[in-house]
Amino acid sequence: MPPDDADEILRNQSKTDEDHPRVLARILHVFFRERMQPLDPDIVSEEACRRLLAGHPALDSLIREAIDTESSTGLWNCELLKFRHVNLASFHSSFDRDHTARHAMEEILVKLRESISDFANGRSQLPTWAPPSSLGVLDDSDQTLLSALNIPQASDSNPCLALHDLGSMIDEQLLRDRLQNVFIAGNHTMLINASASGKTRLLFEGLCEHWGVYMPCAMDASGVGSHNLAWNILVGIEAHELFKSTPPWDMRHLYTNEGVAERIFQSCLLAGLVLLKTFLESIEPKDRHTFDARKRWLLLQTCTFSTDCGDVALALSDCIRHALPTYIKHAIADTLLNIRALLGRRDAPIFCVADECQVPDTKFAMNFRDEVTPLRLMAQSWESFDGVTVILTGTSINREPFCRPGLPQYQVCTDTGAFDTAERQKSYILRYLPPVLAASSTGQSLLTSMWTWLKGRYRFTAGFVSCLLMTWFKQPQMLLKAYVLAQFKIDANISDDELEGPLPYSSQRAVENFYGFTGASLESDPQAWYSSQYIMLRVLLGEDSVHISENGFLLARHGVAHFTDACGKESRAYEPTVLCPLARRIFKDSGVADGLYPMEMSKSIEEPPIHRTDHLAFASVLVHALRKERPLCDLFSFPAIAPEWAAQTAQLVRVVRQKGSNPQAIKVESSFANAKDHERWVSYSPRWLQQKSGEPFCVASQFSEADLLFVLQLKDGRCVYVALACVFRNAHVDVSLADVGRKLESLAPRNIFHQVPNTPYKNRLRFWALPESKATYMGDPPVLRVISAFPYEVEVNEIKRDVHPQPIATVNMSLFREVAGSISADDVVRRTTAVLGRTRGKKRKPTSEADAHDTKRPRTRATTKAESAKKSRSRQPPMGTLRRSSRLASAA
Repeated sequence: MPPDDADEILRNQSKTDEDHPRVLARILHVFFRERMQPLDPDIVSEEACRRLLAGHPALDSLIREAIDTESSTGLWNCELLKFRHVNLASFHSSFDRDHTARHAMEEILVKLRESISDFANGRSQLPTWAPPSSLGVLDDSDQTLLSALNIPQASDSNPCLALHDLGSMIDEQLLRDRLQNVFIAGNHTMLINASASGKTRLLFEGLCEHWGVYMPCAMDASGVGSHNLAWNILVGIEAHELFKSTPPWDMRHLYTNEGVAERIFQSCLLAGLVLLKTFLESIEPKDRHTFDARKRWLLLQTCTFSTDCGDVALALSDCIRHALPTYIKHAIADTLLNIRALLGRRDAPIFCVADECQVPDTKFAMNFRDEVTPLRLMAQSWESFDGVTVILTGTSINREPFCRPGLPQYQVCTDTGAFDTAERQKSYILRYLPPVLAASSTGQSLLTSMWTWLKGRYRFTAGFVSCLLMTWFKQPQMLLKAYVLAQFKIDANISDDELEGPLPYSSQRAVENFYGFTGASLESDPQAWYSSQYIMLRVLLGEDSVHISENGFLLARHGVAHFTDACGKESRAYEPTVLCPLARRIFKDSGVADGLYPMEMSKSIEEPPIHRTDHLAFASVLVHALRKERPLCDLFSFPAIAPEWAAQTAQLVRVVRQKGSNPQAIKVESSFANAKDHERWVSYSPRWLQQKSGEPFCVASQFSEADLLFVLQLKDGRCVYVALACVFRNAHVDVSLADVGRKLESLAPRNIFHQVPNTPYKNRLRFWALPESKATYMGDPPVLRVISAFPYEVEVNEIKRDVHPQPIATVNMSLFREVAGSISADDVVRRTTAVLGRTRGKKRKPTSEADAHDTKRPRTRATTKAESAKKSRSRQPPMGTLRRSSRLASAA
């Protein structure tokens, strides 16, 4: 049906007006917009219409009839005015370089159109992966399984699991929810998470549901993805004759560099769109809205090494890159119109998806103006086109340039999922395991061991599944042991009776082809190093899963933790694949003393660490320091002459109170070398004050002025609480003696706890009574107030004494570093491995500071609702109601 706007033009046209070229020009403008055709000035201008009427006199009578009847139907149905076989363009350049670019593209498409059509219509297929011939001929059952799997082959001859079985991931509803968060037409998105977390696979799933162009910014070892954008970032931009890559630069050079980069970024987009248009032209209209068509389009883009077409987008962008910006911009707009016409939808969204977006900002740091980042320029060069939605994906994206006023806004999404339960991981693995192996005791043991060592991010499991496939499931347990050794540099705890003898050389090579986490990048980023040390210390103190609400983007950048929510506020570290190598990096490569107390790094950092670690390091070292008898005055420095009681030796104790009985002090005799796998040394709950939790230490910063609370028992049998506060001091961070004095005063029993106003006394936080032999010479209640200052220590004699009877002291850092240096790095790695490799029971104690107010079970949405309802019914606040300190999650 002709559009109403055309009939309106005819109704307003005077029947005596013989200016038919002007009438036809106005009507063609309406027809072209309705048909989603570029407004070609050589067709729709009045002068062009005058020439058209002169060459086709029958059009005059058709226009006169339309004016008389006030109906454009005849003109709409006129084949001549449909311009089906005309290469329409909204801009005709007069420059040779633009003509050269257009002709070069046409030549490439003429040569490859048949191959593209064959692939688009399923007449040619991707090669499927098969095990190496060295494994011999597969039996019938194995051959049936291999045929059923139908796994694409990567360019390195490995199975390409990233593209296998698209559209049928586990947890289908969770997957759809994630896709709906990322692929929102008109909402530009940054998808950020740690490496190996499944971002690329999530993009592939989304691009099977939506039409779009996929462009990685880096060349993948497997060969997945066109080298179009990646090659231009790596070489093409700097190779352009107008780009100035070396100093000196003036403002003119910087503007020119930005213009060159923008032009090449747009040429990459145009190349992808031209290829998409050619693909759509090759298939029947009825097939253009099917999952299979979108999937084949994705495979054509990503499997350039496996198709007869090769890397078409790279070849096309190489033709376009020297064309002028005006030509490229008009060509993109015209191609988008053509694509929407082929899809039959004026509002059809086209997604422009760039992967590995952490790369551009590291490449051209000095070549643009200060306020222009390469990634923001790249996104800006695409987002201005009508109906194009940009998705940027990577491990790290500088978000500040995307938040500036006046520019299109980007939502941040961090939810990619993970194998965070054994059931999810098992469901994935069983897709590939031969049924006979899966049902056997070896298969069941393999599944258990894979969960123990490979839990977490998808690629950790998928990498080993690739190894299993490449060795065709020979000696699977031995293969896992070798894989863990190659990735983590540790010996997996797999019993000898489950192993099948030494691996052949080919299997050993298969596991060594995968590169694991090393943590090398942390050395140049002190804040990330400290946050990583914080995670490792919590693991050493007994936690097998550490939840993080601060510095998450930095940890994701370095691959230490991955996000577990959709908006970048919660991340989690629990994967042996990462934390075992991290333990080696922090404690073995640099030595345990520097791993616990990093002297040089702490002196150079210009701001206090986001994650404070001194109290956790202190707890780790104190356990080892007290394995031998030491007087209290060796551990701590006291003002003036140390009191007589400080000459007594001390031991660390756990104070526990059974129901209806008096508290008991139980000596803590443990170390990294002999701690039990399930042994936890730290509580985060105020219930520790009630002597019910059983851990020797309490991280108390959530509900008190102390960083750490614990109990020592002196030689005479008397017990004393120790309240430790840590202070970070160096040349850049000044903490005055007056500040230290105020901190010590805040540790006095009357000041130390954060109380909720109007809380009854029985529910107030307080130091509960110690066993009968309490050290009353340290005040009542007996509390030793201690400051730990690092890396610059505090002279205790220079601190002004307050009025409180509880004594004060400072930590003897020389002794603590000496004890730290005596701890074996192998024991640290062993403890890490034991904690992360243990099997959880049905119940576990809270593992994050966020759980500090609930020790009975992990905090969930359901329990939160139940507790809220319970509190609303209660007239009095429950025991231990806290005034939580304000700690904002880092999402920016």
